Amino acid sequence: MQELVKMTADDIEVCTEIYVKAFEKTKEYQSICDFDHYFSSFIKSEDKYAYVLKVDNKIVGLLTAFQIPSFVDGFSVHIDSVAISPEYQHQGNGRAMLKSFIDLISDGSGITINAYKDKPSYKLYVDVGFYDIDNISHLMYSPELAKLKKQYEELEKERAELQAELDKRDQN
Repeated sequence: MQELVKMTADDIEVCTEIYVKAFEKTKEYQSICDFDHYFSSFIKSEDKYAYVLKVDNKIVGLLTAFQIPSFVDGFSVHIDSVAISPEYQHQGNGRAMLKSFIDLISDGSGITINAYKDKPSYKLYVDVGFYDIDNISHLMYSPELAKLKKQYEELEKERAELQAELDKRDQN
């Protein structure tokens, strides 16, 4: 049985594990991610949403979202994160979680989500009823991520130089 319930502080550890497992790239950034703060801020705030999906009373997914003031609807809701534990993916759980959330908060307000077109989640979002607005890009700036990107580029340059040096030695 699937059930969408409000996330509690007791759920944060499990939600962190699910998020990290669901998004492999997160492991690279895990040292700068403050999951406790992130999830707690969604749990405590009146204009934010934090839900978990339970299957047979086990947490298998999470969804966070927040309200954005709107000129037309009063506010719209932006879904910030959707994660399903890998062993529960491709079984209709993500679809059920999204539909339950939409039904729960739907009052005519718009709901937005960002997605990479080359990821399976994109098709899921479109199938659930989201539509693509062409020519719109979602851009982000984060000082921490910028610093990590620079460090990565420096390490990559150093790796390439060392590889060139090794290749040169091999030729001799």
